[in-house]
Amino acid sequence: MSKQPAPAIAEMLQELDMSRQILRIVFDNITSAIVLVAPDTRMIFVNKYAREGSVTIHGRPMEVGDSIMNYRLPGDDETHSKFKKNFERALQTRTAIIDEGEMFFPPLTFWIRTEFTPIFDHDKPVGVLLHFHNVTDRKKMETWTAQQADILNHIAWSQSHETRQPVATLLGLINILDKKSLTEENQKIIGLLEQTAHKLENVIRQNVIRANMGATRSGEGENRMQ
Repeated sequence: MSKQPAPAIAEMLQELDMSRQILRIVFDNITSAIVLVAPDTRMIFVNKYAREGSVTIHGRPMEVGDSIMNYRLPGDDETHSKFKKNFERALQTRTAIIDEGEMFFPPLTFWIRTEFTPIFDHDKPVGVLLHFHNVTDRKKMETWTAQQADILNHIAWSQSHETRQPVATLLGLINILDKKSLTEENQKIIGLLEQTAHKLENVIRQNVIRANMGATRSGEGENRMQ
């Protein structure tokens, strides 16, 4: 007859099992991939999102006890090598490592942000907690913002150089005119022409300022997203 655990121990085991179940439920409801990997690269924990994502990418779910290094795309040696270096660096330095990279899963392409968080228990390495985020939408927004900034910079340059140059030339010619030799009517026409040229110059200057401010805001917005 097997010996039953003491009531206190049985209660502790029950609480421990309940805590594990709660943790699994919590992590399985997080909409990003989370994997706890031992120092020898064996997976200790894999949440639901990571298992399902692995089926989509690799055709099979990640399994606890298997090496995470077995889940790689053929021919993608650069990504595999970088992942291994970040994993080892996180353990060696005991600091979180963050990396972003473009992943190619034909016919789809994703931008993935990977957080390597080393886990220690009283100086003993437990492993690295991997947190994978799909940041494709953010990267698309950053690309769009950068394109808008380039357009605004081009507008500012064009207004400042190409458009303002003829106006500056016109004002220069007006200034060197011998207005005393002109009839009174022609002097009025030249005066109106000069006023119009100054107004146009002011419009160009304001457009350059607005374009530069817009480009600056686009750059600041991109930095905030990062």
